[in-house]
Amino acid sequence: MEKPKDFDTAKATGEYKPLPAGGYVCVIIGVDETMSKTGKKMLKIALDIAEGDEKGRFMEQYKADTREFKKWPASAVVYQLVYDNDGNTHGRFKQFTNSVVDSNAGFEIQWGKGFGACFKDKLVGALFGREQYESQQDGKLRWSTKPQFFKTVEDIRSGNFKVPDDKPLAGKKEADIPEGFSEVKDEDIPF
Repeated sequence: MEKPKDFDTAKATGEYKPLPAGGYVCVIIGVDETMSKTGKKMLKIALDIAEGDEKGRFMEQYKADTREFKKWPASAVVYQLVYDNDGNTHGRFKQFTNSVVDSNAGFEIQWGKGFGACFKDKLVGALFGREQYESQQDGKLRWSTKPQFFKTVEDIRSGNFKVPDDKPLAGKKEADIPEGFSEVKDEDIPF
C-alpha cells in the first residue's frame, strides 16, 4: 500500500463514549422551521449540553468534523411537529415552548418572522434516552442516545424527571442469527 498523501496530518479518531441516558440542561443552538417528508410543518431544534461533565459535548463533535459540509450531530437534533393529525397544536410542540418559556426569566416567544431566532441561546431541559438502530455499515444492532422529551431547567437540576425507557428496534433481537448460519463462540475461532 502506498502512503496516503495526507497521512502525516490526518487526525486519528478517538474512542467514542456514548452520552448516558438522563436529564440534561441544554442550550438551544438553533431552531429552523421546516417541513416533514409528508409535508407537515415542523421544527428542527439543535441542542448542546450547557452544564455538567458533558457540557459542550456536541459543539466539540461539530468542531472535530472535518467534512466539507459538516452538520450538527444528529444525536442532538429534535424534529418536532407543530400540528397534530387533527390540525391542532401538537402537545410536544407546546411542551417545548412551555419548557423554554419557564426556563428563561422574561422570555417571550416572538411569533412570525423572528420565531426560530428568538430561541437561540436559551436554556431548556431535555431528557435523553437510548434508541436502538441497525447499522447500515455492518447490519449490527447498536444504540444511540437522543433527546426525547423537553422539561424545564429546574426539573432537570432538581432531579424531577424519569429517564426514558430504552427503545429497542421493533422486531429485532441482539442475538438474531440469519437463516442458514450458526452461532460461533469466541473459543471456537482459530485466531
